Amino acid sequence: MTDHRFITSLPELSRLRLDAKWLSLRFQSRKLERLAGAHLSRFRGGGMDFHEHRAYQPGDDPRHIDWHVTARKGATYTKIFQEEVERPLILLVDQTRNLFFGSQFRFKSVAAAETAALLAWAGLQEQDRVGGLVRGPDKIDSFRPRRSQRQVLRMLQSVESANHALTDNDKHAGDTPPLADALRELLSLAGPGSRCFLVSDWLDLDAESLDLLRACQRHAQLMAIQVYDPMERELPADLLAVTDGQARQLLDLRKAENRERLNRRLQQQQASIPRLFGQIGIPCLPLSTWETPLDQLQRVGPAQPGGR
Repeated sequence: MTDHRFITSLPELSRLRLDAKWLSLRFQSRKLERLAGAHLSRFRGGGMDFHEHRAYQPGDDPRHIDWHVTARKGATYTKIFQEEVERPLILLVDQTRNLFFGSQFRFKSVAAAETAALLAWAGLQEQDRVGGLVRGPDKIDSFRPRRSQRQVLRMLQSVESANHALTDNDKHAGDTPPLADALRELLSLAGPGSRCFLVSDWLDLDAESLDLLRACQRHAQLMAIQVYDPMERELPADLLAVTDGQARQLLDLRKAENRERLNRRLQQQQASIPRLFGQIGIPCLPLSTWETPLDQLQRVGPAQPGGR
């Protein structure tokens, strides 16, 4: 029997389509601003052609409220632009060696895969064209955005394959494509007006990658999702058994001095990631492996009518 804490499967990722009906991608601007600090960059893109008026919904940009129509109809109406009607959804999902870790409920690689699946299915249900990139342990797969269930399934099949490849240490050792390579492909894939959700633990975020994110941000809307395991922020005072899927080793953290030194380094590393994103105006949502991705994504979205 497969232990879904360690690896995922296409049937599992497909079943998340049922959960995605509880997820809106109209994430709240104020909630995202809190994630990015005071530096959140407003979305800039071309082709902002007026499409129609629509009754205001939670998550709509209040700057687009049409006060003349609101006064005439006695209810709040907002302008909808063609860019918002036809806005491709692009995913970048990381399935590299750094994510092959978890302490209790699921590995980071599984949490990233489930998060990407939820976002893809939610985008499809909102009639978006969905595409993206899967950065695996030895290659990057690219999928042009289409409004197609088959395309989403093809992408999730790639996620499953990359996820399973993480268990083969020898085959993929040292072959991981650099993060910058994936972001260069994102830059070419994400056209003006695209919404991009970037799912990774960002442990290999570097200066070149930040430059590429800035370049992509000029014409697309970006949101980073930082997948982490709580044990990466605070190690327990214990003798831990750790494994990479094959080898097994004991880590002695019972000495306070050693443990505190490691915890300081881990906390500094984890805190630096959202700070770097905030400096360039990109919201960064922390996503713990100890909670379901759906619950955490819902916290930055509008309230669901009637509850879940």
